[in-house]
Amino acid sequence: MRVQTYLRCRLVSVAAVAMTAVWAGPVAIAAEPALPDTPYPYSVVEQDVSVALREFGHNVGIPIETSSKVQGRLRGRLERLTAKQFLVNICAAYALDWYYDGYTLYISSADEKTTRFVSLPSSPPEELVKALKILGFSDERYPLRAGPKAGSVIVSGPPRYVSLVEQTAIALPNLENVRIGPAPGPVSQTTIYRGSAAEIVKFSSEAKVGRRQ
Repeated sequence: MRVQTYLRCRLVSVAAVAMTAVWAGPVAIAAEPALPDTPYPYSVVEQDVSVALREFGHNVGIPIETSSKVQGRLRGRLERLTAKQFLVNICAAYALDWYYDGYTLYISSADEKTTRFVSLPSSPPEELVKALKILGFSDERYPLRAGPKAGSVIVSGPPRYVSLVEQTAIALPNLENVRIGPAPGPVSQTTIYRGSAAEIVKFSSEAKVGRRQ
């Protein structure tokens, strides 16, 4: 698939992650969708859940992708809820999961949750945790767990989240020059895919910029 857009990587300062914190469930710094805290005015007589969610994304200005397994119909009058409450309540009522990668909100069926073993042959697990935080992919609802072998982790969660963890693990050797705060080191770059979009990210001790094409 041809890459059409390049997204910015949000680089933020994070504290050093100890191994005990890695497995206890690190505090995620991934951005949640910027949803308004005012009541979300939405009326429906009868509508597919997937359609209602896509219209929700359009109304709040956030791209939404729904899985083909997102099924069900909304009926009757809805309570006056904030946008976040609307999203959470709909997902709870129809057994759905949501995951936000900083650009797109992905909605999938709870049945689609998956578990994978991720090998890290050349990097310690805490480096993967740090990279996920820096790239804005981490989610405190789905912490990584220690794998059955040294240099491996277990990731469980919605398909999009698991995919991004796997992509980040593969790209991790190219992220070795990521530093917290100023530090000497050459520039490196890597590509992270978000759906149909990809991002080439450069890292250096003096500047951290994303290159768009």
